[in-house]
Amino acid sequence: MSFNSREFYTRNKDLQRYIDCLMKDYYVEMPPRYAQELSRHKTIRYIRSMDYKNPSLIIANDTKLHRSIIKIKKPLVIKKNGNKYSFSFS
Repeated sequence: MSFNSREFYTRNKDLQRYIDCLMKDYYVEMPPRYAQELSRHKTIRYIRSMDYKNPSLIIANDTKLHRSIIKIKKPLVIKKNGNKYSFSFS
C-alpha cells in the first residue's frame, strides 16, 4: 500500500495551535474535544488504519484528568501550508 501525502484542513485556531506544537515536539496534550475532532478526520483514520500493529500516530485519553495525548513517531512527518497540514512518511 503506497502512501504519498494526505492533507488535513481545519479552521479551528486552537486545533491549529496544538498541531503546530505536535510538529515541533512529536507529543502534545490537548482537551478531549480537540483530540476527538482530529481523530474523526478521514486522513487521520487512514493513517491509523495503515499500520495498526505498529502505529505511527497514537491518540490516548486520560478520563481521570480529562486530557488527551497525541504522539507521532519519526517516519510520520507533518508539514504546514497555510491552514493545510500534509502528513507523509519520510
